[in-house]
This record gives sequence, structure tokens and C-alpha cells, in this order.
Amino acid sequence: MLSLYEAAQLRCHGEYVLEEAHNFILEQLTKFITTQLNCSLSTRVQHCLRQSLHKGLPRLETTYFMSFYKEYPSHDQKLLTLAKIDFNELQELHLKEVSNITK
Repeated sequence: MLSLYEAAQLRCHGEYVLEEAHNFILEQLTKFITTQLNCSLSTRVQHCLRQSLHKGLPRLETTYFMSFYKEYPSHDQKLLTLAKIDFNELQELHLKEVSNITK
């Protein structure tokens, strides 16, 4: 449902099916937050409703998703480790660039 909500966020004016899907999913997700979702999934849904994935900063959304992904029972530890290494290396590169600029 969350993926459908994110897809419906990319709708254009006049796409009535996606507008209806967006309204329906929004209503269902807000009901599920309080009744049927566990704590971590409820937190993710609340974040998605506040800040759509495509409207956020990709690197910040990545760090948020990594913290959520490790709580999945079927998460891939190698993939998570690779994502953390990638994030840390990019952060180190940005620090070097800022250091060079400020010199």
C-alpha cells in the first residue's frame, strides 16, 4: 500500500484514477496507523505521509530507510552493509571537498 501511495504522489493533473487511488490509500493508511500496524511500520508510514520519498533529499531518505530496513525480518545484511559503506564513503568525499573549498 505504501508503494502505491508513493506512486500516486507522482500523478499529473487530470489523472483521475491515480487521484482516486491516492485519496483511498491515504484514508486507509491513516486508519492503519492507529489500529493495525506495529510500531516500526507505523513510524515509516507516518514519515511517508509527512514527507514523500520523491520530495525529500535522496541521501537523507536513504539514511532513514537504512535504519528502518534493518528491522525487516528478511533484510539482506550484505546489502545493508554495502549501503552503509557507500553512504560513509560519500560523506567522507563531501567532507574532503568542503575542506578543500574552505582552504
